[in-house]
Amino acid sequence: MKPCLDEIRQKASKQGYHLDMSLESLKDLAQFVRENDVKNDPENIDDFFNSWVYLGEVFRLQAKGAYWTVGTENPKNLNYGLEYLTGYNTIGSEFIPLLILNNFTLSSPDRLNNNFFYELVLKRLNPKPINLDHLPTEEE
Repeated sequence: MKPCLDEIRQKASKQGYHLDMSLESLKDLAQFVRENDVKNDPENIDDFFNSWVYLGEVFRLQAKGAYWTVGTENPKNLNYGLEYLTGYNTIGSEFIPLLILNNFTLSSPDRLNNNFFYELVLKRLNPKPINLDHLPTEEE
């Protein structure tokens, strides 16, 4: 992964972006992706690949216990065949940077702004429990 990280960091640095592996740097990553029109297509595949690897590595560094794995269990799972991060909480959550980056690149800046990666990672690191008390139970 180091060559991917080095490549994206160098390219971004030449354009004035600071990809220093910090949580804050995810804002620069988002801006870099938007400014360079990075997409999941043959013309941009290197930047696209390196960008989702960078996003995943920043997440791994922030999320205690997170590690990379590949979805090989069930072909019907969303993560099948994809590299993703898990191990960072007790419920087996998965952080799939390729899908996150792809969704970002397909969205307009009005819908997902340059804080998207930063805010998403913060929410994954500090989840708030959902109150389901208002929903009926099986006994009701």
